[in-house]
Amino acid sequence: MSEVIATGTVASTTVSGKKAFYQISSVVSSGASVVTVAVGTTDILGLPLRVIDRGYITRAGWDNTLAEDAGTMTVAATATATTTTGDVRGTYLPSTAADGVRRLVMGIALPAIAAGPNATRVGAFGVTQA
Repeated sequence: MSEVIATGTVASTTVSGKKAFYQISSVVSSGASVVTVAVGTTDILGLPLRVIDRGYITRAGWDNTLAEDAGTMTVAATATATTTTGDVRGTYLPSTAADGVRRLVMGIALPAIAAGPNATRVGAFGVTQA
């Protein structure tokens, strides 16, 4: 999987990618950079299954609380994946930062194309990631 992230020309501007990477094996800079480029992590979490509608998230909350987390959901990119399209399964940005101790618990309902008798790999996991 790869992604092209345009950094822009304004210093001190953070630009996050659209895809959730499990590991990063290399970073390549293209052209002359007029700003400092740093690579790091964020609290944007990749989803394990394709979510094409926010309504399929049945629950998102921290640890043993009943309160719902008011995070930001980005649904799966369903078009042919390229280095500039979003994540093919979708991502979730919690309203509070992950700290490595608390657990975000998320319930995801699956449509028939992901779990029914006519389920497909694309229906469950999205188009092939580029």
